[in-house]
Amino acid sequence: MDRNVTDSKDELMVGLGALEEASEELEEVSEDCEEEEESISNGLVWIGKILKKIIKN
Repeated sequence: MDRNVTDSKDELMVGLGALEEASEELEEVSEDCEEEEESISNGLVWIGKILKKIIKN
C-alpha cells in the first residue's frame, strides 16, 4: 500500500479517536448542564413559594 495512504489512514484513526473522546466529554457536560438546570429550576420554585408567603402577609 502507498505510504501516503497508510499515513492518511493513521491520521484518520487518530482523528476518529479524538472525535469519540470529545463526544464522550460533550455528553458528560450535557448531563452536568441538565443537573444544573434542574437545580436552578428547583431554586426558582422555592423562591416563588417564599415570595407568595411574603405577599400574602
